[in-house]
Amino acid sequence: MPASQSEYRTIDTDVLVVGGGAAAARAAIASRAQGARTLVVTKSRFARGGATPTANAADLTIDGRSAAEAGLPGDLRDSPETFFRDIVQDGLFLNNRKVVEAYVRENLPATRELIEWGMKVYSYEGAHSQAYVRGINTSGREVLKALRRGLDNDPPEWLEDHMLLDLLTREGQVCGAVVLDQRYGGATVVRCRAVVMATGGWQAGWFLNSASTDLTGDGQAAVYRAGGELADMEMVQAMPACLIWPPSLRNSYLSYILLSCGLGRLLNSRGERFMVKYDPRMAESSTKEIVSLGTELEIKAGRGSPHGGVFFTLEGTTREEFEAGLEAIAIYAPGSVQFREGFPAFAREAFAGRVHEVGNLAHYMLGGIRINEEGRGSLPGLFAAGECSTGLWGASRVSSAISEAVIQGRIAGRTAGANAGTAGSLAPDTAQVDESLARAYAPLRRLSGVAPYELKHRLQNLAATCVGVLKDREGLERAAGELEDIEANVVPELAVRGTRSRLVNFEWLQAIELGNLVQVLRLGVLSALHRAESRGAHYRLDSPDTDNDRWLCNVTARLADGKPRLGEEPVVTTSITPPRGRMSFEEALKVATSSLSSKE
Repeated sequence: MPASQSEYRTIDTDVLVVGGGAAAARAAIASRAQGARTLVVTKSRFARGGATPTANAADLTIDGRSAAEAGLPGDLRDSPETFFRDIVQDGLFLNNRKVVEAYVRENLPATRELIEWGMKVYSYEGAHSQAYVRGINTSGREVLKALRRGLDNDPPEWLEDHMLLDLLTREGQVCGAVVLDQRYGGATVVRCRAVVMATGGWQAGWFLNSASTDLTGDGQAAVYRAGGELADMEMVQAMPACLIWPPSLRNSYLSYILLSCGLGRLLNSRGERFMVKYDPRMAESSTKEIVSLGTELEIKAGRGSPHGGVFFTLEGTTREEFEAGLEAIAIYAPGSVQFREGFPAFAREAFAGRVHEVGNLAHYMLGGIRINEEGRGSLPGLFAAGECSTGLWGASRVSSAISEAVIQGRIAGRTAGANAGTAGSLAPDTAQVDESLARAYAPLRRLSGVAPYELKHRLQNLAATCVGVLKDREGLERAAGELEDIEANVVPELAVRGTRSRLVNFEWLQAIELGNLVQVLRLGVLSALHRAESRGAHYRLDSPDTDNDRWLCNVTARLADGKPRLGEEPVVTTSITPPRGRMSFEEALKVATSSLSSKE
């Protein structure tokens, strides 16, 4: 039964920002600074949803010279130019160079603002194993507190506890969105001149993940359905060496923090320190991509732990090294309950000889909404920032995701706010609204069908078996076929089995989210199938080389005639010419870890 116009209210604004973390907040501040009426729509409450609040031990990344200009003890041997080069090489040349240039150029003013707004800096030291000191250690809470002060200077309007359903377009231009009140079940049509997507990733597609449960690909899926372009959806970064057993510690990355500080080793079931095979120079201090890959190759070879991981141990760590490591890690304690209360007990238990099982978590989405250096998407009136976008990191992210969110939010919000002053106002198509609401309310009205929890369990099993760190054609083809069937035949049969009330109905909301998850997972699988090589976060067992002659391009995805259509676009290049030909795993490893400093 289609929804009618009487079932929703309509509100007007200039710029609609969708998201509740750092990218959304910074975009709203920048949009208001342009004089644009700005509305922020977030699934949760500000500072409670998305990825930023979960970043208890957060860091910003800034080159040494810029850090010195910001009043921090920066290394003057470093420079924005060196930082740019490192990001491009770490990303194995898949980055949009103009997006990287904008990120590096705006890093200093964006960081200064956070400090001026009261963000506490616990220390400034090495981060992400980079050779130069580039890490501002703080917390997600401190970043959001600073952004709250920035918001309070010129507040936008808010619609909290509202879920994005769909974008609205007319004449190919984004002109609004349909959103759902998660508390009462009513719908709102937002009419606007520009939309900034800042909705994060889709980690909820995997059972083992390091993110908030509300990251379900809503922004990417809405852009895809509206005809916008996504790119590099095959690039999913794993967080390695995270606790998976015992169950009480599952999805915690306390063990990874120890490794990142040079403490601990990873062992296979034979007691061998296997990472020296995969990266002899860096071992466990290598990039997330390399450590997660080494872990999965050991598991595939039958040398894993009983519960599907490998082993973490502090064997070989001296008392002096351990105490020095704890002292270094203690900088995180002021901003993190996890570190203040849970970490010391875990660390001392590990130092006493207990071996924990660790594995890979779905951590960060390197692909997403394709943008340019101004944050503009492929549709007029569409902008994006942070993890839901793509172009900055290429095939591997070594630097800070929170810096990305703040900097790109600043850029996209500023451009969108300026755009709103010149863009015409187009009335949304009521047929699009009715279609969106009919799809959203269908699971609530359906008397029988598939329970949302059943589909989520099926999706997470599929993601674990076919869309993990290791991929091959056979597994990807199987996953692609199954996801096509799910999208065509299962999603339309989702039905709420419990209460049919619209009031705070989590089963109904999950059904809506699953429609988004199915679409983004399918695009990720199809993109991974299309890219017949290995590069950074994308590893194909049947195509292990990095092929710069054939695959130095961004794999794009958009909806055409009701079906996903994949394409290829040349990487936007301004400088740094990549090597031609094929690179073996060992050759690509040297490029991707060239910015890192060995702790051996």
